[in-house]
Amino acid sequence: MLEQCGDELWLAGLMLDWAEGSQAGDVVFSNSDPYMVRFIMKWFRETLHVSEHKLRARLNIHSGQDDQSIKAFWACVTELPLTQFGKSYVKKEGTGHRKNTLYQGTIRIVVCDRNLLHKIRGWIEGVSQVKCGPLA
Repeated sequence: MLEQCGDELWLAGLMLDWAEGSQAGDVVFSNSDPYMVRFIMKWFRETLHVSEHKLRARLNIHSGQDDQSIKAFWACVTELPLTQFGKSYVKKEGTGHRKNTLYQGTIRIVVCDRNLLHKIRGWIEGVSQVKCGPLA
């Protein structure tokens, strides 16, 4: 693990997953920022060597938004085919939750690999206990 600490992409992705990823179940990353999503996809592919067939995506959008065009937008950002997108969750009007509309919605990327989840959690635990280096 410590030999990977010099790899900025590995460490940056790990910190991003720690902050924004799911803490249980599958490896899940949700966000509305296309640049952040593009970065985490690069991390999954180039650093963690996740196979393309293990990547899935779902959207959270508001009612009245065009599901197909938003899926096309995120397919371009993630470089995932539309066949790997599941059904979108559509938030109904008047639920009393946040009022701001995210025009491209929020994407939820799932990596179907439980072993990877345990590996990432182990790295996070190891990095959080490092007593020297950039996190000391």
